[in-house]
Amino acid sequence: MRNRGCLADIAFEVRDGFIPNGDSEVLPYIGLEHIEPNSLKITSVGESSEVVSSKYKFAARDVLFGKMRPYFRKVAKPNFDGVCSTEISVIRAKEDEDSEFIFYFVANQDFIDHATTNSKGDRPRTKWEQFSKYESFVPAPNVRRKIGSLLSAYDDLIDNNLKRIALLEKSARLLYEEWFVRLRFPGYEHTTLVDGVPEGWSFGRVGDLAKVQSGFAFKSKDWQSDGNPVLKIANIDGNTIDTINCQCVHDNVAEMAVKFRLNAGDLLIAMTGATVGKIGIMPRTRQNFYLNQRVGIFKSKKVLNPTSFLFSFFNTEYAQVQILNYAGGAAQPNISGGQIEGIEMLIPNDTILKDYLDITASLFEQRLVLIEQNQKLKQARDILLPKLINGEITV
Repeated sequence: MRNRGCLADIAFEVRDGFIPNGDSEVLPYIGLEHIEPNSLKITSVGESSEVVSSKYKFAARDVLFGKMRPYFRKVAKPNFDGVCSTEISVIRAKEDEDSEFIFYFVANQDFIDHATTNSKGDRPRTKWEQFSKYESFVPAPNVRRKIGSLLSAYDDLIDNNLKRIALLEKSARLLYEEWFVRLRFPGYEHTTLVDGVPEGWSFGRVGDLAKVQSGFAFKSKDWQSDGNPVLKIANIDGNTIDTINCQCVHDNVAEMAVKFRLNAGDLLIAMTGATVGKIGIMPRTRQNFYLNQRVGIFKSKKVLNPTSFLFSFFNTEYAQVQILNYAGGAAQPNISGGQIEGIEMLIPNDTILKDYLDITASLFEQRLVLIEQNQKLKQARDILLPKLINGEITV
C-alpha cells in the first residue's frame, strides 16, 4: 500500500515572529511579479527593503508559493535570504533534506488544482490551513530525497545552460561594444575618421538594415487553450521567448495568419507595455508559432542577415533610451514599427558588418542549441514530475 500524507506532515508555513532586539535587516524583496509561471524559478529581484518583522521573511531553500489565483503556478525555491509579498506563502521543510521534494510537491499540477479549487474571496486565494491538508502520496524519507535529487538534476542542467547562454550573449555584446562603440574594429589603426565616423561607415537608422513588421491582429474570440500557439508581448522578456505559456488559435484562424508564421532565428521585439523594447530570438520548435499584433519582427533589407548585430545593438543602453523616448509620455508605453526603424545607429561598411556576423554566427547557433536542449529538459522534467510525486514511478 502506498504511503499517504499531506504537505503539513513534512513542512510548515513561516509566518510568525519578529527579528530579535528590534534590529533591522536589509533584504532583497520578492513579489509575484518576480516569479515566472511554470518555470519554477525567480527571474528577477525587487529593491532591497529594510525589514523589522520576519513575518514574510524567507531563507535559502524555503519554497515560495503564490497563494492567490491565478498565481498558484508561481512556485520558486530561492538560494538566498529575503522578504516576500503577503501574496506568497513561505513553506519550510521540517527536515532540510525534504526541501527539494516539497518544492516539486507544490509545483505538481494536482496540488495546484487543489489550491485553485479551495481558493475563496473576491480576490480568490487559499490559506495554508487549506492547501497544506491536501492528501497525496508521501513516500518514505529516503525516497523523498531521491525524487527531489532526480528532479533537481534536470533544473541544475537547465540553469547551467542558461548561464552558458548568458555568456554567449555577453561575448557578442562585448565584441559589439569593442568594434562599434569604442571603434576598435579590425584595421581601425589605418582607418580615417570623417566627422567622427570611420570612412565608409554611416550614422544611419535601424530601417537602413531591416523593416519592422507587426504581427497579426487576432481577435479575442479566437483564443483557446490548445491548437496553434501565438506569441504575445508577455512572451518576450530578458532576451528570451517563452514558448510554453502561450494562448492558441484553431487551424482555420492560423491559416489566415500564415504570413505571420515564425521561423527559428527570427528577431522579435515587444512594441507595447512594460516590456516595450525587449527583444528575443525565436528558438527551434516542432510546432508552428504565430506572431500577435504589437510584437514586431525584423525583416532584413540586406543579403546579410543582421540579426546578431541588431540583437547586440538593442541590448545597449543607447538603443533602449531611444525606445523609451519614443514610447514614453503615455500610461501604456507604445512604439510603432516606423519609430523602431527610425532609431539612430552607427552602421559599419559591409566588410566589417560581415566580419561581425561571421564571428557571432557560431555564438548564436550555440545559443539556439542550448535553448533547444532546455526545452527538451523542461519537457522531460514536466513529464516525470507528476509521475514521481504521485508515486506512479518508483525510484
